[in-house]
Amino acid sequence: MKRFIFLITLISLFLACVKREPVTVIRNTDEHSLTLTLSNDNISPSEEVRQSMPKDKKSLQEIIIENYSYAVPGTQYQPRIISFQIEGNFTGSGNSEVIAFYENISSGYSALNSAFCYVSDYTGEKVESIYYIPYGTIEFSEEDEKETGLDETLGRKIVWKDKIIGCISDFNENGLEELYLFYLSGMNRSPSIFEFNGIEFVQILDLGTVNAYITGVDPNEKVIDIRIEHPSGDTPYLTIDNNSYKWDASTQRYTILVTESKRYRWNWDIEEYEEVE
Repeated sequence: MKRFIFLITLISLFLACVKREPVTVIRNTDEHSLTLTLSNDNISPSEEVRQSMPKDKKSLQEIIIENYSYAVPGTQYQPRIISFQIEGNFTGSGNSEVIAFYENISSGYSALNSAFCYVSDYTGEKVESIYYIPYGTIEFSEEDEKETGLDETLGRKIVWKDKIIGCISDFNENGLEELYLFYLSGMNRSPSIFEFNGIEFVQILDLGTVNAYITGVDPNEKVIDIRIEHPSGDTPYLTIDNNSYKWDASTQRYTILVTESKRYRWNWDIEEYEEVE
C-alpha cells in the first residue's frame, strides 16, 4: 500500500514539471495580415484572435455593386441600375479593371444608357479611378444581332439579354483592349469602337449618325470593312459606301484605306433596290 501511494505521488510530481509551450500571436504592421503559431493542433485561437483574421476579400465587381449600383459620384450623368459587368485590360493600369453597363427601364422597354470603367488601386480593395464611356443602345432582336457583323475575330463577346452587342480585344495590338460595340436607336444603327487614350475613352472610329454594318474583318492587316447606307430623304434613292478602315498607329485611329460608293434606286415592281448605272 505504501509503495502504491509513493508511485502515485511520483507521477503527479512528474506531470507538474512538464513544460507547456505557449500560444504565440504574431501581428504584422498590415492589419490584414496575421500569423498564428500554435503548440497543439487541437488548440483553437481565441474569439479575439479569430475576429482579427482577414475576412474574404471583395472582388472589384462586388465593390462596384455595393457602392455604384445606382449612381457614380463625381459624374454629371447618373445611371439607373447595373445590368452587367466585364473585366479586361482597358487602361493599362496593371490593376483590376471592370466596365459596368447601366440599364434604364422606362415606358415598357429596356435600354443601356451608359457605361463606366472602374479601376482599382494596387490593393484591389477600393476604386481609384472612374471613366465614362458614352455608349447606349436599345434592345436587340435576333435579326438585329445577325446584321451587326460582330464575330469572334474581334474578340470575346459582350452579351446583353442573350444577344451579342459587342466584342472585346486588343485587335489593333497596341497593348490595350478596345470595345467593339454596336448600337441601335429608333432611327440609326452603327458600330462604335472605343479605346482609352490615357485620359478618357474616345471613339477611334466615329462614323457619325448613319446606318452601318460590319461586313468583314482582317486581323492580320488590322482592317475592318463597313457598309454605310445613306438614304436620300423622301426620294427612292440610296447610296451605299463600302469602306475598309485600317488601324493607323501614328494617329491612334482607324482611317479609310479603300472606299467604293454605289447608288441604288427603289424598284416598286420588284420591291427592292437596283443599282443605278
